Amino acid sequence: MAALRAQHWRCGEVPLGPEEPGCGLAAGDRVLARSPAGELELTAVLSEDLPRDVAFSPKGRWPKLEGGRANVNALNPGTASDMGASTTVHGVEITLTRAPDPGRRPSH
Repeated sequence: MAALRAQHWRCGEVPLGPEEPGCGLAAGDRVLARSPAGELELTAVLSEDLPRDVAFSPKGRWPKLEGGRANVNALNPGTASDMGASTTVHGVEITLTRAPDPGRRPSH
């Protein structure tokens, strides 16, 4: 975990483990991170420091300061933990897919 703390990823990035490109995502791709609570568009980056099937995104700044007016907290369903009835904000299961290309027209 010390290697993770040494990295300086920017808000809006989602580092992926080096084996993740097998799922069709590449560094620089715009991706949609989705959970039952919502979705957020981020930029994929690759990191040797993350294990397979793990994505990481810093919490970042206040949502109003982010380009999309949201941060990774938009993915948190607010489920209460079993310790102190606080929310489980440090681990949320998500899916990642490539974001739609804004310049591409939908096919009919």
